Amino acid sequence: MRKTFIALVVVSGVMAIAAVPSLATAAAVTPLRPQRVVTGATWLGQADARSIGYRTAASGGVAVRVTDAGRTAVVPAPEGCTATAIGGGRVAYACGAVTQVDPNTMAQPLAVTSLTGGAVVRVTRNEPLGASADEATSPPGAVGNQWIWFSTSGYHGPFDSYYNWRTGELRYGQPLDPLRTLDLDAPDLATPLCSPLRSVRAETQATESPRMLPVTVRKPWVLIDTQAHAELHRCGTAKPVALPAPFGAEDLDPVLGDGWLAQPIWRGPGIRSVELLRLSDRRRFTIRTTASVGALTHRRLYLRSGTTGNETISMVSLPRRY
Repeated sequence: MRKTFIALVVVSGVMAIAAVPSLATAAAVTPLRPQRVVTGATWLGQADARSIGYRTAASGGVAVRVTDAGRTAVVPAPEGCTATAIGGGRVAYACGAVTQVDPNTMAQPLAVTSLTGGAVVRVTRNEPLGASADEATSPPGAVGNQWIWFSTSGYHGPFDSYYNWRTGELRYGQPLDPLRTLDLDAPDLATPLCSPLRSVRAETQATESPRMLPVTVRKPWVLIDTQAHAELHRCGTAKPVALPAPFGAEDLDPVLGDGWLAQPIWRGPGIRSVELLRLSDRRRFTIRTTASVGALTHRRLYLRSGTTGNETISMVSLPRRY
């Protein structure tokens, strides 16, 4: 898909899946307004189901965590470390200079902590030296309860690598089993998809790592990227759910949350709005914004705009169903 770390099919008819009504029924659209959270930030990711993380110049190398309840807390960083990713209830850090330990190996000091800054684990990722130095020195791009993801765009890239910060195992490329989905929290780096669903292999260049297209699981819902579009399923059903336009339109990148679907609407090179669909009752909401979707937590939609180090992060409280 055109603009997608980590995914609905246009259906002309209306389908009923199990006991769930079709989501293609038209409904009134309610406007929502985002509220600014912070400016001058670097987005780190969704920390867990109910919080996100970022850092700012004022916070230095430490992460700042914001919860669905609106509470903000600074996560103390290990000495000499800068937070670069958050996820799976963990914070990942780059710690100091990367050094060449022998003619063929670079050593990268890293650390991982809990969301409170405790349970500190310091590790060193040893990476074969490539033709370009940046191939061995990219900072953690995402983290889970088991693995750290690195993405590199050097001479031999782009490619993905995964480092298990608990065991020290290093893997290149993600699992390619269509019956399993990438999971940084899983000891084996993947978890089974709800049967009979299958993921789709991406079309990649010869210099790129083979990979599967994104799959998002927020039970009972599953969002599967199928190259031309994405499909929303319920676990255990092969047929996709029918959706109202513009959800699921070709070349758009929906984001699945806990019972919500967010759809960025593009005009030319930029976003003009984000549309929201509450899956339980098909209620629709719209947000006029040029920002992209950062995360869908349990109770909030987070939006981000700007460049790394100078991002504006905003949020919208997701309306509850009464």
